Amino acid sequence: MLSTLMLRCRRPRSATGIYVINKLLIYLFAVFAVADLSADQANEQRPASPLVVISTDATHHFMVEIASTPQDRAVGLMYRDRLADDRGMLFTYKSAERRSFWMKNTLIPLDIIFIDTNAKVINIIAMATPGSLAPLPSTSPAIAVLEIRGGLAAEIGIEPGDEIQHDFFSKLRR
Repeated sequence: MLSTLMLRCRRPRSATGIYVINKLLIYLFAVFAVADLSADQANEQRPASPLVVISTDATHHFMVEIASTPQDRAVGLMYRDRLADDRGMLFTYKSAERRSFWMKNTLIPLDIIFIDTNAKVINIIAMATPGSLAPLPSTSPAIAVLEIRGGLAAEIGIEPGDEIQHDFFSKLRR
């Protein structure tokens, strides 16, 4: 089909209207092919590492993807249409600052858990609204942020003050 469109694009100038329409169709085909590929890639999980949340009365184990570069942090969990209960994403930074997230292009509700340099939960934004551009801030400087399925933190009892164990925090202490 694409070769047929290409052949038609080489018609003489008298067929300018067809030429323009065919170029437009080729462009749209390319855009939708890339968009479909991006949607498939969004639900593919990157390599993950273990993270543990130690609460007052329970220990919770997750496998988390790491977002440590500006590009990874900019995309985060955007375009994902699901997130398993034992999965998440850990956003890591070089220094602790007040952080603010939003839910642009995020399709599912998330719990956003801000973490300080002592690997303690600062605050939790529960059930962040998909697609919202409203700022969702930390209440004090955070060096990392954990995103998990919306509502899960409350369901399993994750609260401010809980300890986070992950290689990222082990390296901070060295």
